[in-house]
Amino acid sequence: MQPMPPDTTPPMDPMTQPSHEDVAAAAQQEQAAMMETLYATCPEPDPDKPYTVKSLEHAVKAINTLTEAMGAPPEFRVAWSPEESQAAGEGMVTGKTWEGKIPPAIYLPIATIAQMVPALDPSGKLAKRYKLDPANLSNNSNLEAATGDILKMSKDKVFLEAAAAPVGAAAPKDGDDGGNDSAMADEDLLAAV
Repeated sequence: MQPMPPDTTPPMDPMTQPSHEDVAAAAQQEQAAMMETLYATCPEPDPDKPYTVKSLEHAVKAINTLTEAMGAPPEFRVAWSPEESQAAGEGMVTGKTWEGKIPPAIYLPIATIAQMVPALDPSGKLAKRYKLDPANLSNNSNLEAATGDILKMSKDKVFLEAAAAPVGAAAPKDGDDGGNDSAMADEDLLAAV
């Protein structure tokens, strides 16, 4: 066995190494690209009539409850305020209602969660249990139903175990037999939130 030749690669110049700001900017660009892709694959429906601000706030609470139950760090929490969303041109508050589509800060996490369900359980048992379809969020009743499903997920041990399992691990332990080779890593899905 011959000894390895010495490394003749010159040391990297600190000026050519990416800065923390460059790395953060690249991560933000990657997250924005993921959001655009998600938004393109799950276009948001036009509302039949205005949502209530209370329903949107319930959805935020449910999303945050689920991400916390999944063990996500605090930076994955959804922050939404009707005033900031209105200032950003995403809709308008009139009394107790929200005129416009569901704000992206709420819709995109719901769409992400909806995509997680079949990815976590290729057998389809979780998808039968949670009929979370972002395309149906065109009214307040369907938004409330989705919010209820998200809250149920936050207490569902089978769902949480599947979400905690590494990619490629066995699907939920309640009799499922498949892995989830095609699923994105939980961190990638949560980063999209």
